[in-house]
Amino acid sequence: MPYALGALAALLYVAGYPAGLGLWPLSCIALVPLLWALERFELGPRAALRVGMLFSVVAQLSGYAFLPETLLRFSGMPWVACWLAHLALCIVQGGGAALWLCALGWLRARGKSALACAPPLWVAQELLWPSVFEAPLGAAVHDAPVLAQVAELGGVALVSLLLASISASVAALLLGLARPAGPRRARPVAALGAIAVVVAASGARLASVERELQHARTLRVGLVQASLGAEEKRRDPDRYAERYVQLSRAIAEPVDLLIWPETALARPVPASVPAMGDAHPSLDRVQAPLLTGAVTYEAGRLHNSALLFGAERQRLDRVDKHKLLPFAEVIPLGDRFPQLYDWIPGAGHFTPGRGAPVLELGSTKLAIFICYEDMLPATVRQAALAGAELLVSLSNDAWFGESRAAYTHFAAARLRAIELRRTLVRATNTGVTAVVDPTGRVSPHTLAPEHVAATRVAEVALLEGQTPYARFGGGIATAVMLAWLALALLTSPRGPTRAEAA
Repeated sequence: MPYALGALAALLYVAGYPAGLGLWPLSCIALVPLLWALERFELGPRAALRVGMLFSVVAQLSGYAFLPETLLRFSGMPWVACWLAHLALCIVQGGGAALWLCALGWLRARGKSALACAPPLWVAQELLWPSVFEAPLGAAVHDAPVLAQVAELGGVALVSLLLASISASVAALLLGLARPAGPRRARPVAALGAIAVVVAASGARLASVERELQHARTLRVGLVQASLGAEEKRRDPDRYAERYVQLSRAIAEPVDLLIWPETALARPVPASVPAMGDAHPSLDRVQAPLLTGAVTYEAGRLHNSALLFGAERQRLDRVDKHKLLPFAEVIPLGDRFPQLYDWIPGAGHFTPGRGAPVLELGSTKLAIFICYEDMLPATVRQAALAGAELLVSLSNDAWFGESRAAYTHFAAARLRAIELRRTLVRATNTGVTAVVDPTGRVSPHTLAPEHVAATRVAEVALLEGQTPYARFGGGIATAVMLAWLALALLTSPRGPTRAEAA
């Protein structure tokens, strides 16, 4: 029975996440079956570890079902090797959640309240356990802004803490109902009441930010999504660039900035290219300032870059991608062991960028993120501290095919807009192309359908000032977690065992 509950929790987790069905309310109760199994079956550390590992592996394999095909396209490795790599990655990434349940079993065996300790320890494993693809629980409610507004205080970690506390409170309430009547039921009811107060305050803050947006300075941007396959880009990079030019010229409205996605200029160009026409001849027909992804080279090294060209077609500046994707853009230890590139022939060999990824267009500072960098809270926060007024993400998720992986990427990135109260503009090759305002909402007219050639024009708001998360990073969330854990360990009694209940 505990293993069945572990599998049920995994299915709830995935169904609530964008990679699954996107039914975000399920993410609020996804941990309930695990906590019920822990308490009702009095799982010790070892049993809890086994149930937790089952939960983790099922959730990871289901949530990242797209990965073997992506690895096959990216790496060039045999199909069997891609599946083995997928399995290994899922086991490793799921280790944090398994250790979380194991720790709760250990605490329970020592007379502490596992339910009270569960929320802060869940967030701790999200923050500390290494992961290639960051998918915190809090990102599941990207489409429920009233729950996500606490990200302004402590980032997505605080949103995860809110959701984990809902699961723990519901589990405690159900356990109390299953036991003889007593004061034990009052605790989860009080906890759910406190959560309701937090959600109400979040709703009030949401309304406040909406009022600020009505008076904000704006920038008019044009987004271009060509929807060309990864293989097509490799075969004919010049046609790839020309397609972006054609779509851009079809935009009838004047814009302050055109934005093309990651590696829209797929044929490598010099990093110091002086003008649009030198990057690609067809760019001379572009009639607006342009920000485009490009593969650049300098001193024999390749970079995944973003190039900014001004109204006179001159190059203003460039930034290079800082966080390279392992095994896709760089092989870990590949410089020390070059033979690894022979074993994985499809892997890139790029060099990471340095410095703040901030470009200036007139009086506006743009923070530029390439590919999955917009999923990394600390990376985006550093750019905001450098004075960026607009967050711009350039991505190419064509490698994910028709799966929901691209939408999962988008969902995780949306929290950055709330954390920093900055508009997030995303230009992608196949989707998801959209504008996310500082409340985390997406304007329907800015959302381009996936896998369809499309353009979008939008007035984007430029807010100023710094949020608590921008100033303190994860400090507030960490302080709340530590205080919560200390209080739980010192004051929360453990629930009765089955023998005591009898």
